[in-house]
Amino acid sequence: MIIVKDMKAKFLVLIIIFIIGCKKDKIENLNYSRDIHVYYYEGSGWTGWRYELNIDSTGLMSVYERIRLPKEFERKINYLLLSEELDSIKQDLIKLSKIKLKDYGFGPGKPTDLPTSFIKYRLSTYYDSSGIYCPEKDEILNELLTVLDRINSLRIKYDKKE
Repeated sequence: MIIVKDMKAKFLVLIIIFIIGCKKDKIENLNYSRDIHVYYYEGSGWTGWRYELNIDSTGLMSVYERIRLPKEFERKINYLLLSEELDSIKQDLIKLSKIKLKDYGFGPGKPTDLPTSFIKYRLSTYYDSSGIYCPEKDEILNELLTVLDRINSLRIKYDKKE
């Protein structure tokens, strides 16, 4: 316990404690629920195939797919996620945001001719992204794997190709 006899020093100590307490509270209690955006991409450059999925904070999931080989095909479609599904992906992204993905994924000299994946997300003002090239399941971080599995389950549920 700190005993401070000088009134000015007491005041200064109280201000410092208040500032430290406010910063800690601000960091721990960020409200990510207002603004999220997820962009997920799969594609192969040499075949011209691409699959893009966007999820925004309103629950709108937009899908764009383009196939060049064997014949040209393109489609765009929108789905509306349930609030529980949106909350689940938000919680997964909050856990993922504790890990920096900037250094994960593509490195110098890695080929990009086979199918690749890319994920970019934003939670309020925090954002991160990663490119992924043919990883084995045990090479992917658990938090990232959870988000990728969630995106895949939404794809399976909503984006049934006819």
